Parts: sequence; structure tokens; C-alpha cells
Amino acid sequence: MRRFVFSAGLLFLFCESAMAENAASFNAARGSSAVLAPDFQVVASSPDPEHIFLGSPAIAKLPSGRYVVTYDLFGHDAHGCVVLTSDDDCQTWQTRATVDLTWASPFVLGDHLYLLGSRLPTREIAIARSADNGRTWSPPVTLFEGSFRGACVSVIFHNGRVYRAFEGQAPPPDEISSGWTSLVVAGDLAGDLLDPASWRISNAVSYPGTPKSLTQGLHVHDARIKKGKEGWLEGNVLEKDGRLLVLLRTRMQAQTTANMTSVCEVTDDGKQLSNRFLQFYPLPGGQNKFHILRDPQTGIYWAATTQVSDSFQHVDPLLKIGFKGTGGNERRIQVLMYSADAWNWFQAGFVAFTPKLLECFSYGWLMIDGDDLIVLCRSSLGGRNNHDSNKITLHRIERFRELVPKDLFRPIPRVHWNTQ
Repeated sequence: MRRFVFSAGLLFLFCESAMAENAASFNAARGSSAVLAPDFQVVASSPDPEHIFLGSPAIAKLPSGRYVVTYDLFGHDAHGCVVLTSDDDCQTWQTRATVDLTWASPFVLGDHLYLLGSRLPTREIAIARSADNGRTWSPPVTLFEGSFRGACVSVIFHNGRVYRAFEGQAPPPDEISSGWTSLVVAGDLAGDLLDPASWRISNAVSYPGTPKSLTQGLHVHDARIKKGKEGWLEGNVLEKDGRLLVLLRTRMQAQTTANMTSVCEVTDDGKQLSNRFLQFYPLPGGQNKFHILRDPQTGIYWAATTQVSDSFQHVDPLLKIGFKGTGGNERRIQVLMYSADAWNWFQAGFVAFTPKLLECFSYGWLMIDGDDLIVLCRSSLGGRNNHDSNKITLHRIERFRELVPKDLFRPIPRVHWNTQ
């Protein structure tokens, strides 16, 4: 297994013995051809894995053929979105910039590359642009004032507009709810995306509360469980039969009720952008951050999710070894799924997994690259724990469309919903 380790301004090389040990460990853990990308590259590595962590990984490909990876630095006063580029098919990476954004999603429009996220340190919604293939960047421009959060989530183009979801910070209504609201922003592709006048923002929708039938009330008042409050975050916008939906990561009873997503629906008449809660729906891995991407060639939806093996396991032994959260926060199993309708999902296989509870392959970001599918992960390999990730890893799944059985999805007449 070949591994290339790069970080912001620093190059880290594994010694041969460490590489051999890691390769043997992961090959032993694999034990099945169901692992779709057993070999992977370490694109970035923390210079101080006990204090500085890497998150929010994303990748884009420019018309020139250049690949661009972005990720966040967090912890111990580290901050900013690091930009790396590769001109040799992802074999080597060069640090280009650090942009004062967090949870930023990259997208390409014409010859320009954009980063849409939250400004540091105020967390306003902001955007930055590069006109030279990611080498230099405009100062971030504030689009909407306030305090917003999210992740590097999906960006889609629909009816001449670009859409992305965020979460707003509202005062928690009670000690159980996180208080985060769901909202969507839309940019007019005919305008200047660095001009706030080109953008609109939807109403903010509060988490409707977890139905009692979906919870046993575990860990609600357990002060040892950090971020144990219920709610939603890190929503993905997608288009389904003419409808715009937002599927959100959903924490129910500190993630012990796993594999659920919250679905909101967005309507846009060009003037008013409206958002409303639609329903809860099963989604394997929905308790942690996921990424959904539609293949324009086939119309099939693909999802990278973090699935768990035992969400209801007792937390005492987990906390004793330094595990972050409940069993529902297990992040060591990254899974690829596909769907014809974005509601009902089939498992294609494991992208990667590790047998160690304190390690992870999480926050997967998907990008189609010709006949291949790239999954970029926020990973903890020999790091501090399952949350404080020390690496960004790149997993390439070759000929990914062949994972769908040829006759699985027979032609089904599609009806475009009139939701105006």
C-alpha cells in the first residue's frame, strides 16, 4: 500500500515499518472483497495530532484537470480552510492557501472556483472565489449576517440557481434540544456570486422534536455525553422529481436511535425561498454526517454514510477509553450506498473501515471522476479518538457504476410534483 502524507505547509513521511504495520492491519481488518477502496492515500496529516485536528474534507475538479482539496483546521486555536491542489492525478499535493472560512463547500462555475461556508470567527454565511485554479482567493464576502453552522455539505444547481443548506443558531427551547434551525441559501447564477444582492435566504425551521415512539429517553440528562442534545445539522440539498429536499443528520437520544434523517422541503418561486419540515425517514448512517450526490449520467443517487455496529451499547466502557459520545457516534465504518429515488437505499459496500473504536473514516465527501468515484474522508488513524481526526484520506472506487446490478431499477414513470 502506497501512502502519501501531506499537511498545510509540512510534509510527513511514514517510515517503512509503520507503513507495513498499517497496511497489514487494514488488510487484516478488510477480510472481504466488500471493501471497495482498500488502498487509500493520506492527503493531509496533522502536525500535532494531540492538539490540532483536521475536518470538513471536500474535493473538486477544475476544467483544467487540476484537483482541489479543502479541509478545516480546528482545536488549540487552529482555524481556517486549507486549500491543496494536485496536477498529477491526486498523487502529490501542494498547499496553496488558507481561507478564513469554516465548513466550506467548494463548487466550480465556469472557470471560477468558489468556497461557500461560514466566516471566521463570526460565523456569518460568506463566500470566497478563486480565478486562478485555487492558487489565490478573494477575501470572504459576507452574504448573511448572524451565526450559522454546518459542514462541507452538498451544493446543487437547479433552475439557474445554486443552493446550499446551513443551520442557524437559535436559543435552545429546552435543555434537551440543540436549538439549531434548518435553512437554505440560493444564489442567482446570472448574477455576481460575490454580490450579496445575488443571494436569498429561506426562513429558519426549528427541529420539531423527537417523537416519543422513536426514543427510550437514554442519555438525555447524562452530563458526560458531550453534544448529547437532540436536533439536526449538516443538511444536504438534493433535487428529486422537480422538488428540492433537505436531508439532515439527526441526533435522537444522543445518537443511540441511529439511522434516521429529517427531511425538509424547499420551494422557490424566484422571489420567496420557503423551507418546511416534511417528515422523519430511515437513512442508514443518518445519525452522523453524510453526503449525497446524484450521478448526472445515470440519475442514480449515491451516499457516503458512517454506519454503526451497536448504537445501544453501554457508554461506561466507551467513555473510559476516551471514546467521544455514545455507540451511535461510532465513526470507523464508512459505507457507500445508492438509490433510484433518494429515499430507499442499497448498500454498495464498505469504502473503508478499521477495527479500532477510537479510529474513524467519517465525513465522507463524494466526487465523480469519469468512471470512478472519489470519497474524501475525515479520518483518525492512530490519533486521539474517534472525533479528533488527524488525517484526510482519499479513497478511489474504480468503475463505481458497475456496483449497481444492470436490471435492478426498471424504468419507472416519473411525475414532477407541483409544490408551488
